[in-house]
Amino acid sequence: MAFLTPDSVYTIKIGEETRTVNVKIIPDGATAEKNIASYIQKGDLVKPNRKLSDGSGIPRGITVHNTNDIVAATGTNPAEQYARATYPNGNMNGVVVHYWVWENEIWQQLSDNEQGWHAADGKSRTESHIAGKEIGGNVDTIAVEIIQSERNEKTEKTAAILIAYLLDKHGLSPETDIYTHNYFYSNKYCPSVLLPVWNEFSNEIKSFYNALTSLQENTSEEDKETNKEFSVGDIVNFNGGNVYVSSTASSAAGNSKACTAKITLTASSAAHPLHLRAVNENGDFVSGVYGWVDGSTVKPRETTSSTSKEEENVEEKIPETEQKAFAAGDIVSVKSDSVEYYPGGVKIPSWVKTDYFYEISQVTYRGQKMIKGGKECVLLGRKVDKNTGEKYSSINSWISTELINAEK
Repeated sequence: MAFLTPDSVYTIKIGEETRTVNVKIIPDGATAEKNIASYIQKGDLVKPNRKLSDGSGIPRGITVHNTNDIVAATGTNPAEQYARATYPNGNMNGVVVHYWVWENEIWQQLSDNEQGWHAADGKSRTESHIAGKEIGGNVDTIAVEIIQSERNEKTEKTAAILIAYLLDKHGLSPETDIYTHNYFYSNKYCPSVLLPVWNEFSNEIKSFYNALTSLQENTSEEDKETNKEFSVGDIVNFNGGNVYVSSTASSAAGNSKACTAKITLTASSAAHPLHLRAVNENGDFVSGVYGWVDGSTVKPRETTSSTSKEEENVEEKIPETEQKAFAAGDIVSVKSDSVEYYPGGVKIPSWVKTDYFYEISQVTYRGQKMIKGGKECVLLGRKVDKNTGEKYSSINSWISTELINAEK
């Protein structure tokens, strides 16, 4: 069968490193032409055809896999060949992942917002790296399949670049949101090449992630001086229209309806200068526009003068003693009557309220206050023994400042 031809390509650039992603998404509704696996018989769908995270399409993590290197046919490479073996050939026993990586090559077969079949955990969820939250490999995460039978510096670097890019793109953290296959299925020793050197590989991801976010912060500061109308963190009205995978893309990746959105990145001199993510009235990310857009499609969010005055009056009525300011490094406890980490968030386990104090590790995200469920939040980090002060592993959970007390 002929080699795959990408439907589109885009470029990831971090510092001096550049990688091209070949996009060949398996069509929605595509069916098997033969029996592929026990759960994919002839005529069945060859991919889940469902959005991640209970239909929101928002990734909650990235799952890292290893698969054996192969000798590819002349004129192609293992990443393309594995992608082609998945679809349309149907020779991967039902495995469907988002990305295949080999040396400098990347092929994408699933959109970032859709489920795959890769973690062997079905539709189940387990406790995530973030206390009080659950996650499923298939139903919540993006799968990156790294093709190597042994250590391969080129392949690992490309995978680290891709994962750093995906973490940043989806507002995920290299500290809490990267998972191995065997996290979800302990009987599978995967990624087999990387597990013995997991810390080394994780640090490479963090290095690229830090380089990427540092570049964006510098750009954002310049934009504040050159573009007074919009800044990172602004809540705006998106009028609807084309959405692009990069600020310089020559063609649109899709089209989104009008909605309220948050500006997460800017590139003032680019063709599509604003990166948006749809938000609800509380400022929480929701399904909707997600990507780079033209400046002409964005307008300041309209507020009436009466509303502004009401907000001013509310602020004036708050007694100074009730305005608690927390800083990174502060030791706090969680109030015993707390129910959720923030309105609409995950329920707080009883042990979180009774067993430990916590060290605050973060009070902002990219220079902005973290608002969840309409409440200002801080990130609870390491657990602290109430009697000895000894510190343990982090729970990494955002919590409303109204639900914590300062401890000396």
